[in-house]
Parts: sequence; structure tokens; C-alpha cells
Amino acid sequence: MKTKYLLLLSEIIDKMDIKEDLQNLDFNTGDEKADREKLGTALITLLMTKIYKCPKEVYTFIASFKNYYPEKPVFTDEDTEETRKNKMVDYQKAVQEALNKAENEDIIAVFKEISKTPGIASFLSIS
Repeated sequence: MKTKYLLLLSEIIDKMDIKEDLQNLDFNTGDEKADREKLGTALITLLMTKIYKCPKEVYTFIASFKNYYPEKPVFTDEDTEETRKNKMVDYQKAVQEALNKAENEDIIAVFKEISKTPGIASFLSIS
């Protein structure tokens, strides 16, 4: 898992106030497949009931995870103040477009994609 995802997930979990809930998710019936399905269902249910507490952070995470963010502007010594300002305005518009795109993502599909990311399950189990 990339460091930026870890930091964003940590912020989301903190704002959602679900640390204890996550630690209490325990399905150990001996049927590994059934346990994983129950855990996944419980996790999605938990997230869906608390996600309203941090919409901006979720949009930021999704935009980052899906690589929607634009490259940061590069400034050169030859850039005038006006050019720098225009680059920043364009960049801010592109960031807002990335967040809007993230806002309209299918969240269940994103959760499924995130769950396949190496390190996510281990992060959630220790957060």
C-alpha cells in the first residue's frame, strides 16, 4: 500500500470514529471463505453507516486512488507572475474536476477495488 493511501485511510478512519468497531470485527468459524464474506459485508456496512462524517476526505482518497489528480504545475524562472497565477488557477480547476469525478464514482466498485490492494486488510486490522 502506498504511503499516501495509508495516510488518507488513517484520516478517514479517525474522522469516522470506527477504530474500535474495526478491531471488533471478528469472524472465525473455521470456514475461511464464509468468514471473509461476512467480514467484507460487515466492513462495507460499517463504512457505509459512518462515511457521511468525512465526504471531503473520501473524495480526496478516491481521486488519489484512481489517479484523477493532475500533475502539480511546474514553474520556471522564465515564468511571469501572471503565468504562475494562470498555472495555479488551471491546476486548482483540474483538482476540482478530479474531486467531482471521484464524487460520482460507484463507491461499492471502488471499495472492491481497494480491498484487492496489497496491505489494505492488514492496515484495517491494526488501525
